[in-house]
Amino acid sequence: MSLKASVEELNQIKLEITRNNAVNKKLRNRAKELEQSIKEYLQEKNQNGLKYNGQAIIVENKEKRANKSKKEKYESAISFLQSIGVSNPEETYSQLEDLKKGEAIEQTTLKFKKI
Repeated sequence: MSLKASVEELNQIKLEITRNNAVNKKLRNRAKELEQSIKEYLQEKNQNGLKYNGQAIIVENKEKRANKSKKEKYESAISFLQSIGVSNPEETYSQLEDLKKGEAIEQTTLKFKKI
């Protein structure tokens, strides 16, 4: 396969992935709307669930925690480290973050730019 054909095929694949992502986004939003309407229906009828077509649909209450921003995580960690008496909380936090990451591995990649 020639280089030109490989580049063209790669561009077509990337375009198809982009199209699929847009379609999937619409499908995810529609699924959320349908789930919400089913949930509202069940709550309106004061039911915890129902059976439909060999499927059990059950309303559950779950606890979900909100995600903190990177800045909030940093501030909370520094505050916690200070409260337990760590002498240099910023440096300790930095070292903890480095421990979470794996070793750096150098790799060669392709970068495409429009010219």
